[in-house]
Parts: sequence; structure tokens; C-alpha cells
Amino acid sequence: MLYHAAHAHATFFYHPRHHILPGIVYKRIDTGITNVYNGGMFKTPLLAACVAVMVAPAFATMEWMTDLETAKTKAAAENKAVLVDFTGSDWCGWCIKLRKEVFDTPEFAQYAADKFIPVEIDLPNDASKIGGQAQLERNQQICDNFRIDAFPTILVLTPQGDVVGGFSGGTNMAGATQALNAALANAQKLNAAAGLQGAEKAKALMAVYSAVPEDLRAAARSLKDELIATDTTNVTGIQDEVKAEQQRQEVLAKFRNIDEDDYAAALSLVDEAIANAHPQNVEFFKNAKIEILQRKIYLTMNEAKTVEDIEAIKQMMLNELVPALPEADREEVKAQIELEFADPQAMLKQLEEGTAPAETKEGIDEEELYAALGLTDEDTQQLKGLEARIDACGEDIEAIIKEIDTALPQASPALVKVLAPLKAMVVMHKGQLMVATAKTEADIISAKNYMLQAIENLPEEERTQLRNTIEQHFADPAEVLRRTQEPAPQASED
Repeated sequence: MLYHAAHAHATFFYHPRHHILPGIVYKRIDTGITNVYNGGMFKTPLLAACVAVMVAPAFATMEWMTDLETAKTKAAAENKAVLVDFTGSDWCGWCIKLRKEVFDTPEFAQYAADKFIPVEIDLPNDASKIGGQAQLERNQQICDNFRIDAFPTILVLTPQGDVVGGFSGGTNMAGATQALNAALANAQKLNAAAGLQGAEKAKALMAVYSAVPEDLRAAARSLKDELIATDTTNVTGIQDEVKAEQQRQEVLAKFRNIDEDDYAAALSLVDEAIANAHPQNVEFFKNAKIEILQRKIYLTMNEAKTVEDIEAIKQMMLNELVPALPEADREEVKAQIELEFADPQAMLKQLEEGTAPAETKEGIDEEELYAALGLTDEDTQQLKGLEARIDACGEDIEAIIKEIDTALPQASPALVKVLAPLKAMVVMHKGQLMVATAKTEADIISAKNYMLQAIENLPEEERTQLRNTIEQHFADPAEVLRRTQEPAPQASED
């Protein structure tokens, strides 16, 4: 299968010898309680003790269980839901931040006390922190059972083990409680559905399944299976989803039999898939085609030796890539290609020297490109300010991502269209570095999880497209690891 870790936005491309970005060029990547008794506020030991009993629960922290089955039994006995924290306690920054700023606070303990039985499923680098390798393997199996592929992931389960909601990635107290309240409401709907039959039950189950956040539905497999078994007449459309999923898996299996660099075969296969796509799969397969073309362009650019090669790449982009893009993006991308390839000789020189157009006197005119992208003067100033801050970050990729994350909420829609793929490129590059140094499949999965976490605050369209790219690239972690460990081909002496 043609795996790659290039970002999914078709407007921007990255490869080792050349960075194409409008204006902003990523140059560097190769407890105590207050003493209320003071002043004699409470005069008697008895009254003080009573107040302490009332106040203490609000300031307590939760005790997390580590055995999921025991927690489910306890939840059933106490009429509560199960709150499962899938975490990497000694390596996952967002997991540590979530635990410190949300779960370990007295406020959350008070909120959760009458609602949840909390369980921690930890996959630390140091297995001794959870009792050894055997426990680590048990936790890994639970992750696999729920198809957990990003950390932190928080699931809310019924005592019977059905996933009814949760969230993934970092969040604050308000975000966490909002997501968990929605999950609890969904659990009540599931309980009500148990008393229904036939089509009415199927519709009720679909309402519950649809209320589970999209990125957690893979974990809600038992709920989906019940829905499929109930809805034999396809009143909810779930049978269509089953057929679409089967088709995706069949096509992906065919991709795995194609040689890594056989782009003709890959494009032929994806064109066939698009032509025969289930309606739910059309966008999926179209995105796959864009990604294959990007990879083809990526490698072809890396091998360019002559002006004729540059012209051929330009035509490839105009004749193959642009028509494959969503119609709304075509003119913008076409305009950018024309600007970037306006001087093929200068482009070739930049490729040979490893420089970027914005770093040379010749080549792309930044102001023209900004105008083509619909950026205002204010947008341009924000972009240049961000470029300066990114330069100051040096090679600290996390700092660069933080700068972009800070800029995104204040950006105009036009500027977001520049910053979102910029962040995607940086994230993907970091992921590539993690993959390149991977020693085990766990390292490959960590790289995948990093990418999935880092794209969470991108605009929805960007996030969905990029998530599809990541999922496809890491569909077979063992294969990704194998390819990273292959020796580099020897250069010819010719």
C-alpha cells in the first residue's frame, strides 16, 4: 500500500529539498484547605468537626481503579457509569496535563463522586509503575479491544460495557464535564431503548450511536453490533454503513498488494474505487487519490534534474492533481501553482540548493501570493508576526505548534486556510521524525497518537481529512516499522 505521512491539504507540499508555502516558510524543520478556623470562627471542636465532614468531600481526589471488570461490577451495584481514562502517564503530555488540571482537582472529584466509577488504563513506558509487564500487556489488550489509537482517550461505559460517549485529547474542566454530561444523557437513552422492540428499538439505538462522538465510534463496537443485529430491515441505514466499511477494507487490502512506487497501479485502483464507491465512500476514495498524487509529486520533485523536469511536474500538478481536488479549491491551487512555477529555472536552482522561494530575491512575489489567497493587510501582518515568532523557536517543534495554535483562534477565515495546513505540515514532520527513529510497533503507534492529538483543534474539514490520512498511513503499524528499518538503497556509481 502506498503509505505516506504528507499532510492532506492539497494546496501545500513539503519535501526535503524544497518547501512551498505562501510567505511563511517553515525553514527549520529538516493543596491545602484554607484554615477557616482562624480568628475563632468556629469555637467548638464539635462544630468544627461537623464543618470539616461537610467540606472534605468537595476537596477530595478520586481513587482510580485499575481493573475494568471489577469497576463494571461496582458500577452496576452503585447505579453509576464507568469512566475510563486511557493514558500514557509517563510520556503523554496531554494525558499528564488532563490529569493534573482536571481529574485530580477537588472540583472534578465532587462532580464525579455520584456519577462514575473511575478506571485508569495506563500504558506507561515504565511498566513497573503499574506493577509490571503482565499488567501492561493486559492494558494493551483492553486498548485494542476498544480500538484506542490516541491518548488521552476518555470513555464513558455503561455497567454492561457499552460505550456511550467521552472525549479524546486535552481539554479543560468545562469541556470535560460537558462531554461527560452528554455521555450520561446518552446512557439514559440506551437504557430506555432496552424496553423497545423492532424498528423503534433500532431507531433508538441509532440515536444513541450517533450521539457518540465520531472519533470514538470505533470503540462503541458492541453498541454498533447490537444496532446491526436489531435493524435487519435497514430502517436506520446502518446496513449501508456496514457495506461501506466492507468496501473500504476490500480496497485497502488490494492496496497492500501494490508495490510502494507503482503509482500507475495505485491510481488505477483508486479510480476504480471512486467509480464503484458506495455513496458513503466517495469522499474517502477521492481523498485517497489526492494523497497518492501528492506522494507522486513529492518524489518526482525530489528527483528533478532539468528545467524540463520542472515543467513536467507543473503539468502533472495542473492536469492530474487540480482536477482531483474539490471544485471549490481548484482555482486557488491552480493560481498558487502558476505563481510557484513562474520561473522553472529559478525553481530548479532552489531545489538544487535546498532553498525556498520566499528566501530568494527571485521566484514568487509574496504580495501577489497573499492577494491570490485573499489575505488582507491585517492578515499579512499577523502572518509575518507569526513567522518571526516561529523563527525564534529554532528547532523546537512543540513551541512552533504552540505558536500556531495561539494564532489560529484569532485568525480570519482566509488566514486559517494558510495556518491550518502549516500546522498540519509541522505535525506531520514531527510524526515523520518519530517514525524514522522508531524501534518497535509501540513507537509507531506513539507517532500516530501524537499526530491525532496534535490536529484536534484544526478546523473540522482539515481535521477530518488529515485524520483519514493518518489512519491510512498507520493502518498496518508492523508494515510501517518494517519499511523504516529497511536499509537505504545504495547510490549508483554511474
